Amino acid sequence: MPRIAIIGTTTWGMTLGVVLAHKGLDVRLWARTAKEADKLKDRGPDPHLLPGVTFPPQLSVTSSLSEALAYVNAVILAVPSQSMRQNIISVKYYLNKSTLVISAAKGLEIGSNKRMSEVIAEEINPRFQRNICVLSGPNLYREVLRSLPMTALGMVVLKGFSGGVLRGLTSVVLVTSLMPSSVE
Repeated sequence: MPRIAIIGTTTWGMTLGVVLAHKGLDVRLWARTAKEADKLKDRGPDPHLLPGVTFPPQLSVTSSLSEALAYVNAVILAVPSQSMRQNIISVKYYLNKSTLVISAAKGLEIGSNKRMSEVIAEEINPRFQRNICVLSGPNLYREVLRSLPMTALGMVVLKGFSGGVLRGLTSVVLVTSLMPSSVE
């Protein structure tokens, strides 16, 4: 079974963790402190942020970076963009040539105006840069948790931007696996 580490207990990080765990993947959610990890283990996510959400058995929480990243196939960085560099610097020592590195953060780094994928590429071993992926889209954690399709939003945007000299296009890409076929 593929193992996924999620760095960041943001609402987006926890949402991705819950969705992936419900798909049967072994998900490890990394919390910055033992106190935060214990709280999440005991009570689950904050009901004000993620009402009605509980962690499935396939999702574990730890404050140990080495435990979270041991033998994982993919690392999802779901941290605020301004802490991406600091987080990838901590994570990079646990990566290997087959580990996928997935940025789930939005925004640019203040000062450098670099995309998160560029920040990651600057900090990790150049041999691993081909494994950098970006998860983006008009996804809102509440809609994802309720399994609402995102294609309806695409149609609204398409209608708004099509006409005259503009031609809007939509595309639905379904990712059936986060792992290269050689890893599964």
